[in-house]
Amino acid sequence: PALATSATATLVGHLVVPATPLYSLPQFTLSPSMVVWSIIVGPIMGFAAIGFVRLAQFAQAHRPASWGILIVMPLT
Repeated sequence: PALATSATATLVGHLVVPATPLYSLPQFTLSPSMVVWSIIVGPIMGFAAIGFVRLAQFAQAHRPASWGILIVMPLT
């Protein structure tokens, strides 16, 4: 079933989507200021990602059980 679905999607995609690129992106030039910015912001974003993962794990561990979810979901 997965192979048939993939083949059908590929066939339909070739018929519907043009062969030219769908989006045009401007040329990006790398500058020294962009490299410095990336070196500074990269670790900050990495620590923010760690915080997000820990927050998601906390929410997963403290999610409501049984009928309590019916109350919490609309409030959320």
